[in-house]
Amino acid sequence: MQLHTHRHRVSRDQEWFTREIVENRERVRAAAGAGAVHFCYPGGNYLEEFGGWLEGCGVETATTCDPGLCSPESRRHFLPRFMDMNSVREIEFRAWVSGFAALMPRRTYAPAGGQFLEDWRKQPARQG
Repeated sequence: MQLHTHRHRVSRDQEWFTREIVENRERVRAAAGAGAVHFCYPGGNYLEEFGGWLEGCGVETATTCDPGLCSPESRRHFLPRFMDMNSVREIEFRAWVSGFAALMPRRTYAPAGGQFLEDWRKQPARQG
């Protein structure tokens, strides 16, 4: 079990972003009995400055939702990954595991909307 943001939101504000990492790390430690040093961006949303912010929080690596294989040139706070979902056919999974898929054209995944705290707070309150 590793890090996300506790509320599944990221923020353009460093203080809030850091607070989310600290709170999530505390919850992971309580649940898993161990510290967490790896992070996955919620909804694939990230900004360039997040790498330094994560490093300042003691996060060693972070994965995006950008498809690809890691290489020595990969930046450790912006690592690509294979998104294994129900819609992935077995042949596509095997291509990724073998490394062959990295040679093929690939689709991109748009980051999920509403993942930035600032955008989420602007939404009108739900009536109900």
